[in-house]
Amino acid sequence: MSRSVAATLPRRGGGGTARAGAITRPILRLAGMLRRDRVQLGELFDRLGYEGFGLALLVLTLPTIIPTPGPVGMTFGTVIALVALQVMFGARGVWLPAFLRRRTVPGAALRRGIAVALPYLARAERWLCEHRLALLTRGPARALLGLPIFVLAVAIALPIPFGNTAPALALLVFAFGFMARDGAAIAAALVLTVLAVAWTAFLFLAGASLFGWATA
Repeated sequence: MSRSVAATLPRRGGGGTARAGAITRPILRLAGMLRRDRVQLGELFDRLGYEGFGLALLVLTLPTIIPTPGPVGMTFGTVIALVALQVMFGARGVWLPAFLRRRTVPGAALRRGIAVALPYLARAERWLCEHRLALLTRGPARALLGLPIFVLAVAIALPIPFGNTAPALALLVFAFGFMARDGAAIAAALVLTVLAVAWTAFLFLAGASLFGWATA
């Protein structure tokens, strides 16, 4: 673990660095892979293996939380849908198309981003309990979770103003549940999925009604 990244972990009790948890462990392991100037995406996900699904959801969802002009939602939503299909078909790791596997990312820039995000992720993982209700995080149940994740990805990809935030929040909770194998987090994500889909449908119908009124 690099000193700059380790320093971002919250302190406990006697002033020692906090023990890495379900989210910070793979994040710190990711930071350890980023010591070179450029790192291929394929190499990163290959080395993360089974944990790559949760981390992929986390990394792909974070940019979509804040509404941003342009095709951000469509781009990231499409890639998240690809990850969701792999979850549905029981893949053991994240598969990326060859052109994405060959893409390289700047190691130093990602390390800085991880250092900024790590304290917030560490706070979030305090609510998680590893292997709680683990039945919801493995086997057939895990494969079925690909469907709501796919629906949320489609909702993010739709060009609906302010339509990204609710689906993105549900996806973040799914990511946390996968990374911690916390079935309670998965159950909470399913509830958030229902609310996010209802909110997206409301925005879509309201937008369609407004457009019809404006063009009448």
